[in-house]
Amino acid sequence: MGALGYNTRAPVSRWKRANRPPSTGLRITEAKVRYLTAPLFSEDRQGAYYQALEAADGGDTQALTELLAKNLLRVADRYLAAIREVADKRIWLDSITKTAAEKVRETDHRRFMRWGRVVTSLRIEFHELAEQLSSNVPGLLVRATNFQGIDLDKYKILRQGGRAERTWIFGVDFRYETAALRFVFWGAHHYGGQTDPEPNLEDQPSLLISMEEQQGLVPREHKSYYRTLDELTERRFSLREIVIHQGRLLRRRHNPVLDCPEWDLDVSPGQVARDFYTEVLQSFQLA
Repeated sequence: MGALGYNTRAPVSRWKRANRPPSTGLRITEAKVRYLTAPLFSEDRQGAYYQALEAADGGDTQALTELLAKNLLRVADRYLAAIREVADKRIWLDSITKTAAEKVRETDHRRFMRWGRVVTSLRIEFHELAEQLSSNVPGLLVRATNFQGIDLDKYKILRQGGRAERTWIFGVDFRYETAALRFVFWGAHHYGGQTDPEPNLEDQPSLLISMEEQQGLVPREHKSYYRTLDELTERRFSLREIVIHQGRLLRRRHNPVLDCPEWDLDVSPGQVARDFYTEVLQSFQLA
């Protein structure tokens, strides 16, 4: 009985006079040695409990041992039920979190795939027209080049308004006689403004257009820099931004006469490519 913390030297009559069982001393002793506590339940605090104590004082510990064992099992069952509840909650939380994360990722992936299909159709139009112009216009060389583009992770960063590196999607180089122009179409976050024709255009990454600038007097020392057409305040080329919204293409152009942005809604990839190529050929006096 020593392991259970029962003190046979304490007379039973002392606990009876106090009308209180010696459960507190038992619990403290059991806690110190890391045993399960054996509390007394209300139904135990009757004559049977004191009879078991008196018998234990006389050397017969069987009744007290059975009572304590019964209560230990009841407490152990409660502990096990609590442990199972915590474990079940953890399993449920892990499962629902995993499912929710997969749903979010699946939604992002589907949205990314729709966005990517529109970008691909735009890129194909620029490539096909580049080949046709090079084949049909003497002295003109137009080359469209694909770059690394935007993966799902970069797409999500841009959607959330962050900055991502290496988001070039495709580029177009023009050469005619001694003149050369080089443009890059790259992914960026669209920052909405008062001139936006529709709400929530920033929900998808847009395509900005940058043009190469060369610095240095000697060709060998030329260094290439790319700046957006917005930054260059370029008047020869009106295209500034291509926004993909709900599977449609919206085009932001600069009106040099009014010196303000203009939006074209629901334009086709072919129209975007043809209008851009027309303006470049006009700068070469070929259109």
